Amino acid sequence: MNENGERYYYINGVLQKGQQNINGSWYLFNRTTGVMMYGQQKDSNGQWYLFDRSSGIMRKGQVNDAGNWYLFDRSSGIMRKGQVNDAGNWYLFDRSSGIMRKGQVNDAGNWYLFDRSSGVMRKGQVNDAGNWYLFNRSSGIMMYGLQTDINGKTYYFNNAGKMVYGTATLEKTNYKFNTTSGECYYALLSAGNINQYTIGAYQPCEVVALYNGLIALGKTNSKSIQQTINTLPRNINPNLGYSGNPWDASAVNFPYNGYVIWATALTSFAKSYAATAQNISGTSLVNMEKQALKGRPIVIWGTLNMAKAHIVNSNYYGGHELSNSHTYLIDGYNAQTNQFHITDSIYGKYWKDTSTVVKAYYSNNSFALLL
Repeated sequence: MNENGERYYYINGVLQKGQQNINGSWYLFNRTTGVMMYGQQKDSNGQWYLFDRSSGIMRKGQVNDAGNWYLFDRSSGIMRKGQVNDAGNWYLFDRSSGIMRKGQVNDAGNWYLFDRSSGVMRKGQVNDAGNWYLFNRSSGIMMYGLQTDINGKTYYFNNAGKMVYGTATLEKTNYKFNTTSGECYYALLSAGNINQYTIGAYQPCEVVALYNGLIALGKTNSKSIQQTINTLPRNINPNLGYSGNPWDASAVNFPYNGYVIWATALTSFAKSYAATAQNISGTSLVNMEKQALKGRPIVIWGTLNMAKAHIVNSNYYGGHELSNSHTYLIDGYNAQTNQFHITDSIYGKYWKDTSTVVKAYYSNNSFALLL
């Protein structure tokens, strides 16, 4: 009923107030005067609603009101705020005003990107205002630092989230990123260069390779290489500890003592230095390349000079015992030349084609330890 230009609602002659359902549509009438309300209104429950500025009908869903987009619950009509999934897409509505946010926004301490037109949360790699960013493909949170995307490629995003091109040094590792795509194609760690013969450790190439990798990570626990060798677990079974005396120059007990420690035992030992240590024995060349590009040192078992394996016992505690077994550290990779960088505790540092390295790895039980 219209009275003096205002609209009211009566049932059986009684003036109705508050929210009323009339012919399937909701309206709001002032809880004191009974006058129909329009626009955005805060009701007695403390929630905001939008009532059409012409008809007074409660609006629901996404609505443009006075030039700004809002979301009103599609069931109750209550204004939604914060991050909301609407019809399968995530949006951010200002936690105070309820206005849809667009562009890069810091919400609850994390940066997100909401499409500058639709307001939909963006995920994955996105070019925003001329710069590439990576937003978590699940949460939408902006990612930083070295990241491996779903295409298996590694990229670097700086403290502002922007993709980096060219060269960069991060945590003592030198990286090179494609100047067009941003893909990382080169990584070289600052690993140690301890020669086992120089320190009189004629046998334990495995732990020297490990220690050189720990130097790259800054995780030697302030122990010298000698202290590290002396704390190795010892056991006739190389799956449980070092088999033999690591300081024995002539290996007098070979082949009874293999003068080796294998990946399972060395990984357990390495975890006391680097919690990230992982036995990745049997892993593929592709995974080694990916891990190297992430700046992860890899200890691999191979052969001296990467020559043909000389097997002396094909059933030695579940593996092959070699007379020319050797272990080295992969501490770099160049995808353009298909070469690994090797830190070798006997022969020093050098680049070697990946096929040669992997052939030696496969010939010595395919043992590998990721730091």
